[in-house]
Amino acid sequence: MLALSVAAVLAVFLLYVSIAGGRTAQYSPSQVRGHAGVVSLYGRVVGPVQGAGYAKNGLRFRVADRNGHASVPVVYRGSVPDQFKLGREVIVDGRTRTEPSSPRRTRW
Repeated sequence: MLALSVAAVLAVFLLYVSIAGGRTAQYSPSQVRGHAGVVSLYGRVVGPVQGAGYAKNGLRFRVADRNGHASVPVVYRGSVPDQFKLGREVIVDGRTRTEPSSPRRTRW
């Protein structure tokens, strides 16, 4: 009976890790500073929006906190959804990088 209980607990733990353990961390623009690697960024698209998703330099815009106090630059490459507009809430997955000119400034 004890072995069956232990097996059930292990099965629940493995299920939890397989579902929740592989997620990408989500951050708002005010939280993303200092986090390296692959993250999800959520916020509101603010301008100016320049370029195109398949252009060499990508689609460039800023994502701001919902309260508008912080924003980060984003370079997006790929297909741009029809609903993408200035002022819309978005979630973008990508990799952060630190600009060489300012080691404390994070760029998307």
